Amino acid sequence: MEMACAAYRDLWRFDLERLPANLIRRGMAVPDETQPHGLRLAIEDYPYANDGLLIWSAIQELVYAYVTHYYSDENAVT
Repeated sequence: MEMACAAYRDLWRFDLERLPANLIRRGMAVPDETQPHGLRLAIEDYPYANDGLLIWSAIQELVYAYVTHYYSDENAVT
């Protein structure tokens, strides 16, 4: 198990592989603040992106609500 973790530590980066960034990196979307989720999809009816972005947004809202409820500012987190 430790070998697998070490391999992914160098190969999988959250900042590049998270859904919005992954879609942009693969050419499936471009940043567009006028669109929902801040992206314009290359293929409008792309189920992975459409459904995934809905889930991504729901998780983002949940985490934001949780963190702002329990931590009043950045110093409270540290």
